[in-house]
Amino acid sequence: MRKFFLSAFVAVAAPACLGTPAITSNPDSGGSSPATGGGSGGSPVATTGGVDNASSGGPATGGSGAVVTAGTSSASGSGGTGSGGTGSGGSAGAAGSGMGGSGGGGGSSSAGMAGTGGAGDATLPALRLDDVCGSLLGGNVCLHADKPSDNGTAFMKMASATMGGAAGTTYMVKLHIRGVVEPTHVQGGTPGTPAQFVTGGQRYADGSNESTYQQWRLTTTVPNQHYFLNVYTEGLSHVVHIIDFMETIPIGGGSTVTLDVYDGNAHSISNTVNNPPLSITGIPGSMMSGQFVQIDAM
Repeated sequence: MRKFFLSAFVAVAAPACLGTPAITSNPDSGGSSPATGGGSGGSPVATTGGVDNASSGGPATGGSGAVVTAGTSSASGSGGTGSGGTGSGGSAGAAGSGMGGSGGGGGSSSAGMAGTGGAGDATLPALRLDDVCGSLLGGNVCLHADKPSDNGTAFMKMASATMGGAAGTTYMVKLHIRGVVEPTHVQGGTPGTPAQFVTGGQRYADGSNESTYQQWRLTTTVPNQHYFLNVYTEGLSHVVHIIDFMETIPIGGGSTVTLDVYDGNAHSISNTVNNPPLSITGIPGSMMSGQFVQIDAM
């Protein structure tokens, strides 16, 4: 049997906040036009995201408060008021004073606008896929649950989730990948650590011996990439293994993330090959002696 899995990329984006314009004083009352304060917006952080190691967007840089020019002489002219620029808290504008008039009021400051691209909502829901055994056959194999007979036809099953976060921003998401799976071979691709995790590559064509050992695969739409999860260099035989490892991959905000399993025939290797069946502490075991993979963003 064999299995398919999904893949992912990285880009950063964030709007800037404009400074709040200063309030223009009335020149007849003694105030002259003030300068405006400009606060820059926060830039996005496109590092960690998801339930994994998420970083929030960088704070916006506070703009300095507007400096009000002193008004011309007036018997009772009041100084113009300046507004603080937007940012992480702009400093108050300097008070303007009219010559011979009363002092101007201090400029107001406004809170800075948060930069976008942070990971506050950049989460990936957990993915779990069970390849449930139907009828047990000889040789430590079982029919896939929805297969009425060992008719040699292919089998595929999948589960999907949507990555949170901002569209156009790529997050580095740390995944905890666990399950009980049979071994498989694929063509090409780049082995990771462990070697069972292969980026890219492709399965063997139906009808080959390799195609009858199913692949578990993870796929992302942003970036468009897939990863195989159960690739072994050993000879293929009727055994199952526990997989339990961490991988960090790029996933774009709004990406569809799919976990799938593909088998070129109607039966898989049953977890009954082990007595007792293999299990992993902390997550549900295989259903009806079947195989499974569970992926949690950390």
